[in-house]
Amino acid sequence: MYTNNLHQQYGAAEWQNGKPQVSIDLWVSEDEVAPIYKYGVSGISLLVEANEIGIRTLCKLSVDAKTLPAKAIVKKIAPRGNSYYDVSYDIAIHFLTTLDFKVMVDGRVVGSAVAHYI
Repeated sequence: MYTNNLHQQYGAAEWQNGKPQVSIDLWVSEDEVAPIYKYGVSGISLLVEANEIGIRTLCKLSVDAKTLPAKAIVKKIAPRGNSYYDVSYDIAIHFLTTLDFKVMVDGRVVGSAVAHYI
C-alpha cells in the first residue's frame, strides 16, 4: 500500500456557502516505462502536458469535505487577515487484483474508487 498526505484549502465563503469537495484526478499511462513528467505552472498546463505524453484520467475521487472528521479541518488566518479552512487527508493506493484508491483521515476511509485491470 502506498499513502501520501495531501492538503486542500477553501476560502471561508466557499466553505460556508458552497459544497467544498476534496477531489483528486487519478491518472494512468499505458506506456511500458513511466513517462517523464515535469509539473507545469497551472492545472491547464498540467493537462496539456499530460495529454502530450500519453497520460489520461483513469477516474476522479471526490468526497464532500464537510463530511470529514473535525480533526481533518483547521480554520486558519492568512497573513492579510482572511480566514480559510485547511483540510488534511491521506490518499491510499492498494495494489491488488484491482487498484483501490481511498481518501482516508486517521486511518478511516471517507471515500474510495476501484479501478479494474483490463
